[in-house]
Amino acid sequence: MKRLATIAATAALLTGCGTGTSDVRPSMCGWLAEYAPAMQARAAEEFDALPSGSALRVLVDDYGELRARIRAACGS
Repeated sequence: MKRLATIAATAALLTGCGTGTSDVRPSMCGWLAEYAPAMQARAAEEFDALPSGSALRVLVDDYGELRARIRAACGS
């Protein structure tokens, strides 16, 4: 997750350096890891067990939003 955030931040910063337009979508479309249904179910159970107000809940929700944005940008 940290690697993905670092790559996204670097890409965003470097995009501002160019004089022309830049589209990072082709390079970011391979970033998303695929998780087996059993792993997703286990993660959901563990997420549900977290206390409300947990910092980890916020981070996981943010990661989910980032994944959704990448999927939308890549047309999947």
